[in-house]
Amino acid sequence: MKRLGSLLATAALLSTAAVASAAPLEGFWPTPVTLSSNSLFSYAPDITVSADGQRQAAVWTTVGTPNRTQAATSSDGGATWSTPADLSATNAVIGNASIVGSADGQRLTAVWIQQDPIQARVFMSQSSNGGATWSSAAAISNFGTTIPYAAASSDGTTVVVVWTEQGIAEAPVYYSRWTTQSDAWTSPALVSPADEYAGQVAVTASGNGQVMTALWRDENNLLHAATSTDAGLNWLAPRSLSSAGLEVQWPRARTSTDGSRIVATWVEGDGGANPNRVTSSFSLNQGQTWSTPQAIGPWWANWAPEVTASPDAMKLTVAWPALDAQGNVAARTASSSDGGASWSQPVDASPSGSNVSEPQIAGSTDGERLTVIWYETPPTQTFLRAAVSGDAGKTWSASQTLTSSTGFDGPSVQVDAAADGTPSAAWQQFPAQSVIRTATAELASPPGAPTSVTATPGDGRATVAWSPPTSDGGRAVSSYTAAATPGGASCTTAGSSCEITGLTNATDYQISVTATNAIGTGPAATASVRPFAPLAAQSLKKPPAKLKKGKKAKLAKKTTQGAKVTWKTSTKKVCTVKKYKVTAKKKGKCKLSAKAPAITGYTAFSKKYTIKVK
Repeated sequence: MKRLGSLLATAALLSTAAVASAAPLEGFWPTPVTLSSNSLFSYAPDITVSADGQRQAAVWTTVGTPNRTQAATSSDGGATWSTPADLSATNAVIGNASIVGSADGQRLTAVWIQQDPIQARVFMSQSSNGGATWSSAAAISNFGTTIPYAAASSDGTTVVVVWTEQGIAEAPVYYSRWTTQSDAWTSPALVSPADEYAGQVAVTASGNGQVMTALWRDENNLLHAATSTDAGLNWLAPRSLSSAGLEVQWPRARTSTDGSRIVATWVEGDGGANPNRVTSSFSLNQGQTWSTPQAIGPWWANWAPEVTASPDAMKLTVAWPALDAQGNVAARTASSSDGGASWSQPVDASPSGSNVSEPQIAGSTDGERLTVIWYETPPTQTFLRAAVSGDAGKTWSASQTLTSSTGFDGPSVQVDAAADGTPSAAWQQFPAQSVIRTATAELASPPGAPTSVTATPGDGRATVAWSPPTSDGGRAVSSYTAAATPGGASCTTAGSSCEITGLTNATDYQISVTATNAIGTGPAATASVRPFAPLAAQSLKKPPAKLKKGKKAKLAKKTTQGAKVTWKTSTKKVCTVKKYKVTAKKKGKCKLSAKAPAITGYTAFSKKYTIKVK
């Protein structure tokens, strides 16, 4: 059970989130860390991750002497974990532990079912220091309870827990809330009517903790929702979201940070002409009214439609197990960019032919970077596999196996993600006994665009230079490619410059430079260039080397290439220049200078001459 409210990080924390990266995206999973003892049987973990990904907390149930709910925490992004702490203190039957946390990972609340001595009650333990210490376990429900569900505000200062209490002819929905202001849990109070026979409860809270919504299925297979707009002090009368005649299962919901949008998803069908399908509805007035339910896709679904949402609840992605065309079960996803008003065509995150169970999903706060994790059953073993998306679920990476144990994984995988989408998973694995393992993936994408791109023209060529991109995508850049348009001439190098040849002089080219890493090629940075032939030097008919006093000599009017020449002398007492003629006046050295402008294909001409006057 992933944290609900705390996923919707506050605006202050969102500023630290990484921007969305372009597809494709890949996830690289390290060797899993074992949290529980190999000599004991541990199962059903849950995990919560802070917005920056550094603080993580996991809870699970351990069978032994005594049976107990245990918790472990990490402050280094899941690399190392604390010694498990026992949260429960009795040897009663214990199970269904879950945990919610604040966006900074400091405030944690764990809840579980504890049968003591005969009937089950909801117990809780809290930490205000990231799991360094925990409060004593305390019951917050009456007797006869079923699985509890919790949600918290982003700062962890408000927590709500809902459950059902089993009577002879009824099982109504109850809740209890805790705030830092009161530092106490309220007495159990009804959310549903007292005579309700409810099941499959869920709860969601806004990031600010003011809007809370509980969902449940009644005895007539109708889905109901009740909302509080004052942090759980008072609740609206339940609203019905589904239609009569359809069987409702597995409700889930998400709420925007400010509580203005609530989105619910569930599975419904009639077992006949209408197969099980994932359905959604949303409220824009804090649960007073809900939109007409719409099917996300007419595909058979056999498990809960898990959902992740952006802080404004506008970007949503749902994952569920669905029967594919070959009769296999796929991990199917669909996304919405308008708060559930419309949904994309579903796509499969798992490869064709997979046999998938219980897919879970988590994502970045911008809704772009997503991870789906599922159990996959080959012929002899069950493996935990994952796929990631960098484009809000439009495309998915090849799936990866998280473990390679000789045993098998599962069930009960849970996944949560940091604000930038980095996922962490906790699951049950069977080597000899059942242990709890966790791993945090490293997400990588193609690098960003190179910076400071320049293109220097030459004769039928261009020399292109650049600086590295501001982001390498999580993998070192292996090469750069510069390509010219039109024509497509290119060059590739591992360095910071290369020369494109085969260009046509006097043609305008757009040069695109891209960076490539192990994941793929990133976006291009561009520069313009116009190649040219190198200019040649002009030549000139030289004046005479000697000239007698009183004599004249002609000077060239144009260069050999046709440029008009301008003549001057700096020795006017020795000689004069007029109308392209030099006249010797007295003995000495006549110094002349000739200049001509540049013309097409040739540089400017400038040269000095000396005539000896006798």
